[in-house]
Amino acid sequence: MMSANLREVQTEMENTVRIAILGAGNIGTSIARGLAQAGNFTPGMITLTRRRTHLLEEYKAMGFEVTSDNPAAVKGADVVIVAVEPQRADTLLQEIAPALDFDRHILISVVTGLSLHQNRGGAREAAAHRPGHAEHGHRCAGVDDLPGLQRPGRPGA
Repeated sequence: MMSANLREVQTEMENTVRIAILGAGNIGTSIARGLAQAGNFTPGMITLTRRRTHLLEEYKAMGFEVTSDNPAAVKGADVVIVAVEPQRADTLLQEIAPALDFDRHILISVVTGLSLHQNRGGAREAAAHRPGHAEHGHRCAGVDDLPGLQRPGRPGA
């Protein structure tokens, strides 16, 4: 049974946390749809980005925010989910670096075949060009960081 305090925090999060999903292709839109269908977040709390925004008209009609402006999406979010193709990840991280605030943002990667360490390194490199942002304090998460979860072909699998 969930404690009253935990329920209050969860309710507050659900009502205030904004999410940006950068790279709203199949994976990104699946995450967005799942979050909205679960009832934890309304579509209006989720911003989807894609270079070709006309492919997201269905999601715009459902109430999701849709843009091609990744830095603006990051600035308006608390949680940033990177869901681009692996070959676009480094470019994207460089693009959003000026908007990332590691004291505020939670950065999550679902980039296929790209380890969190690569993502975190790119984010650190990008942030290194911004005064006042040391490497410590970065809040990054990815599938490879979940305890007990091992993918086939990975060490410990």
